[in-house]
Amino acid sequence: MQMLGLPATYTTIVSSILSDCTTQLHFDNYTSAPIPIENSSDQGNLLSVILYNIYHSGLTCSPKHKFEEATGYIDDAALMAEGPDFTSMNARLNIRKSEIPF
Repeated sequence: MQMLGLPATYTTIVSSILSDCTTQLHFDNYTSAPIPIENSSDQGNLLSVILYNIYHSGLTCSPKHKFEEATGYIDDAALMAEGPDFTSMNARLNIRKSEIPF
């Protein structure tokens, strides 16, 4: 978020929302002890979709070459390349992938 120039306050708020999260398993007559969630966000929470798109924004930013395309929707993203053969397209995608800041 900071690399995108978002205010530090936003990062602090999101960090506090996502820290110290736990989940529990409930089935039959059993309830587990709280299980720490170390790297995630609440599934179904509207903020999760926004955060996912912020996190992956480097993936779908404007392509740098006329034979490249990137697209994304909700939690899916794709990089595409056009070239004379598989080797050149693969090389172009690997260069692009190495430029993604995560």
